Amino acid sequence: STTDEAIQKIFEPGATLPTRRLEAVKQSVEMGLHTGVSLMPLLPYISDTAEHLTEMLSIFKNLDVKYILPASLTLFGTNPTDSKPLMLSAIRKNYPELEAQYSKLYSYGFQPPKWYRDMVDKRAQACCQKFSLKNSIV
Repeated sequence: STTDEAIQKIFEPGATLPTRRLEAVKQSVEMGLHTGVSLMPLLPYISDTAEHLTEMLSIFKNLDVKYILPASLTLFGTNPTDSKPLMLSAIRKNYPELEAQYSKLYSYGFQPPKWYRDMVDKRAQACCQKFSLKNSIV
């Protein structure tokens, strides 16, 4: 969902660091594999911004990635260990200025409203065009 280690540590604390993931991508490209990046979930107002997408796609282009597969964040559940309460808690703690926006985006269900998903898709497509990257495997 990001190449920024500070953001990754907040939302994916047990996951492999972005630098290690990018090294795996680099090795895959060097081996001649048709390599892409599953860029999901994009975090609303954090990793789905034009600036953050541009930064990430620039890195991917420099690695000679052929495609990316971007997608918006989905959040489920009401139990304390479900994704929605965990994410909203992380937002409240680390990005309190975004709490109201997240609550509104996910008040309709497990995914943000269509207008928001369309906006993110359009933004990602524009970045893909800028860097000559496909947003599909083929």
